[in-house]
Amino acid sequence: MGRVVQEVVVPRCEGRAVEVRAGQVLRIVALDGPQVADSTFVALDNPREGYHAGQTVALNMLAGTGTMRRVTTLWSRPPYERPMLTVVDDPVGVHFAWNGGRCSAGVYSVRDGIESGHRTCQGNLEEAVRPWGVDPDLIPDVFNVFMRTDVEDEQRLVFRESPAAAGDYIDLRAEIDVLAAVSACPSETSASNGGDPKRLGLEVREGVSDGETPNKAD
Repeated sequence: MGRVVQEVVVPRCEGRAVEVRAGQVLRIVALDGPQVADSTFVALDNPREGYHAGQTVALNMLAGTGTMRRVTTLWSRPPYERPMLTVVDDPVGVHFAWNGGRCSAGVYSVRDGIESGHRTCQGNLEEAVRPWGVDPDLIPDVFNVFMRTDVEDEQRLVFRESPAAAGDYIDLRAEIDVLAAVSACPSETSASNGGDPKRLGLEVREGVSDGETPNKAD
């Protein structure tokens, strides 16, 4: 792995964004233990081209390179439909890849009966991309890194504690210039963050060497 060119700590319950140029690698780190990283991506030169969860899972499963929890290539939405990032190292291998949602005012209302005032990943991502002039309604789907979910009886979405331990990470190589926004999920009302939201680390590194190969889905 190449040298680190930028390091950012995402405070608990907040969001941050970084530019990742084509060929560079974004490392997302669970600094303090189980913590979900709600992550999204837009093309740096066109914020209308954003990450699409459904297309990503479908194309990876069709190609034999992904599952509902783990993918290799992150795709932008149609009509752009370009590879945005490639997973090159993924020791944890458990993510909420297929849905694309994030905690929002609606989620807290329906799930927890909280009507106002709680920080959300939607709000965190809006704040993170604002300096780049990205409108809130252009924030795309989310790749929920380190998030473990199950569907019971085909009708109940269950949130499990993140399997990420302190120091665990995922590495994603940018295939195009992207703006990456990451929220340290503020939820303490579900099991996802172990009941205690924590910090995340972001590192932008020079590209992987020729000897390193992309993650292969189990």
